[in-house]
Amino acid sequence: MESTDKTVNRSRLDQDGGWRAAALMLWRSELWSWRLILLLITLALLVVIYFSTYQSMVLTWWTSETYAHGLIIVPMSLYLIWRTRRRLVPLVPRTAFSVVLLLIGLNVMWLLGAAADALGVQQFAVTAMIPATVVLLLGWRVGWTIAFPLGILFLAVPIGDSLIPPLIHSTATIAVHSLRLTGIPVFWEGNHFDIPNGRWSVITACSGIHYLFAMLTLTLLYGYLSYRSYWRRAFIVVAGLALAIVGNGLRAYIIVMIGYLSNMRLAVGIDHVVYGWLFFGILSLLLFWLGSFLREREPVGATAAAPPRPPADAPRTLLPSRVPTLVVALIAMAIPLGTSVWMSHLAKLPQLTTTVKLSPPNGTGVWRLSPSSDATAWQPIYVGAATELDRVYRDGNDWVGLHLAYYPVQHQGAELVNFHNVLVAEKNSPWILVSTDGRSVALGSRTLGVSEARISSSSEKLLVWHWYWINGNQTSSPYVAKFYQAINEVIYGYRSGAGITVFTRIDDELDLQQARGRLRAYLRTMLPGIENALHGVRTAASENLRK
Repeated sequence: MESTDKTVNRSRLDQDGGWRAAALMLWRSELWSWRLILLLITLALLVVIYFSTYQSMVLTWWTSETYAHGLIIVPMSLYLIWRTRRRLVPLVPRTAFSVVLLLIGLNVMWLLGAAADALGVQQFAVTAMIPATVVLLLGWRVGWTIAFPLGILFLAVPIGDSLIPPLIHSTATIAVHSLRLTGIPVFWEGNHFDIPNGRWSVITACSGIHYLFAMLTLTLLYGYLSYRSYWRRAFIVVAGLALAIVGNGLRAYIIVMIGYLSNMRLAVGIDHVVYGWLFFGILSLLLFWLGSFLREREPVGATAAAPPRPPADAPRTLLPSRVPTLVVALIAMAIPLGTSVWMSHLAKLPQLTTTVKLSPPNGTGVWRLSPSSDATAWQPIYVGAATELDRVYRDGNDWVGLHLAYYPVQHQGAELVNFHNVLVAEKNSPWILVSTDGRSVALGSRTLGVSEARISSSSEKLLVWHWYWINGNQTSSPYVAKFYQAINEVIYGYRSGAGITVFTRIDDELDLQQARGRLRAYLRTMLPGIENALHGVRTAASENLRK
């Protein structure tokens, strides 16, 4: 009778998975515990070596409304990993030796990001090092099991400022067209529009980027916890992002309507922000309520799966030699140490002097240097440039303005490629950025890529071409410019570059092609002189360095 009771009790424990789960965990505790300790040591070393990069991320979360969601990402990831612990128990952690190559690539990415002062690249690289290290020391099966908790760490990377211009444009487009559908007359130019009793501007704070990131975080978490099928998860995320973009445009429309109907007494101060978040909250609740109808039902009679039984030869197969794993862990620790040593070496190299002076290129052909540069009151904004030059060149009644901004040394806050370097200030500026586009300009035997912009004020309109010069390499892409800068830093140990801007007046829409032809004719004649002036200041700075 006693033997029968024990059999019954053991059968119940087998069904519940209670004692077997505990036994399985104890049986593998030696295999898991030392790897987890090794993983924690390696991750802690990563944080120490790249402390300044991780710290910059935390400071951005704390000070930026756009990236404040980053404060909850790491706790969320740890909690989701903890929720998957029963699925991890049956797995055998193994070393994924091939991930060493990925770690080397991520450290090179960080090095190039540091050389180019591309903080976003550095932050992405150190974030990717965390899941890469987990997979390296625990294996691909473990990494796949916790792929989502590891993947959402990338939401903590505060990058996405490049999304702001298209989001501003979409917000203005939706708001303006909604106003016109309502019957309100609107004069629309760039990101600014006028209605009969007020003037509105869609600026960075109105772009909706903070709503976009907040919605992305919420929908990813909701989809992961609520659905098992990938298509449902993808649907709720895509629907959430679309709702955030369209909803932000409608939010802007509602705020403008409140201002219009109240004769600009409401929705023009802090209540503007309150209405925005209230509207976002309503949209989020609506989305998740609709998403509840897609929730999957458990099959009839479904029960929780019991932990698998250990194989008969477990003691022999599941305790491989620790030596290869320890060697790989040491390599994983040595890679960032080597990167840090190389960056310290580059930091100790003498830098080009910041005391430089640009000489204006002399006019050639029909273009003559004007004695005054008062053809227009506009000039681009370059923060932290060591020296800037403004000149005007004339061909009869035609004129072209030239602006050069030179950076012999670059660092955070004084970078050639920077979000704060703009053609028109966002606030308190008489100028409006009407449009931007890329353009290839044929200059005889060569082609130059430029960014074309149209700006206007109450008194005049300008056509602007601007691009970057990095030690002789020219590009209109900020990403390519950063790459050139990184290569110069890693190979030569210095970072210098210039922003080149040429502009001329547009008298009317029909004059646009003539203005382009005027700028093209100017560059065909004057570009060699501009390049010589930049090479000259670069050479002078190098000679001062050798002295």
